[in-house]
Amino acid sequence: LADACASRNVAACAVTDLMNMFGLIRCYVAFRAKGVKPLIAVDANIDLRRGGESGPVGAARLGGQGGGPSPRVALIASTLDGYHKLTVWQTEAYEKRLTDANANV
Repeated sequence: LADACASRNVAACAVTDLMNMFGLIRCYVAFRAKGVKPLIAVDANIDLRRGGESGPVGAARLGGQGGGPSPRVALIASTLDGYHKLTVWQTEAYEKRLTDANANV
């Protein structure tokens, strides 16, 4: 993908994993080597219930629980702080899925 972007003069590209960021470093290195700005992003299910342990009332949380499918969105970090928030949310969601396959953050 990095080669294709570079050959078409694409300035930036986001590649997302579903509910994780395992491929981030590999893609980041490949894009940088080709002069393409890598956009750090994750494709996430969002739990729209209010409140909870990972945020204030009204905060969106990664995951989804009961009552039907959760909305899916691509979350793209635009700042270093945004990247840190994505990694925290992803870690919380990943750890919960290790102990309970039906749990979401």
